[in-house]
Amino acid sequence: VGLGAERADGFSMHRHGSDLGATKMLPGRGRVKVRAGDSLFEDEHFDLIKIDVEGMEMQVLAGLEQTVSRCRPLMLIEVDHGNDAAFRAWCQAHDYAILRTARVTQKNTNHVAGPAAAPAVPFADIGANH
Repeated sequence: VGLGAERADGFSMHRHGSDLGATKMLPGRGRVKVRAGDSLFEDEHFDLIKIDVEGMEMQVLAGLEQTVSRCRPLMLIEVDHGNDAAFRAWCQAHDYAILRTARVTQKNTNHVAGPAAAPAVPFADIGANH
């Protein structure tokens, strides 16, 4: 099962060379089901959500609207450059701030985003005593 904006079936996986991390879901004759995260996680609470979905981040965020609104989690999200403006608009519309950014490749950037009103946590302090 993959996450998306809405319920859909029939996706297949397209492997990108030897890099399994760049595998993409494609509509077609596959057996992968796609579900909105809100329908799967309505009874769950999340403090952290990681999204690395090879260009489908905006669809995944659309399917997590209620979950993000209810939990207000910190998010680690890889954003393809073609989705950068949409992601920034999403952050503004949901009162999220981009707390940290690291360009990964020419095609995408990793962001740490969290509720804009939340107190900042120095990244050097995360896990310092663990």
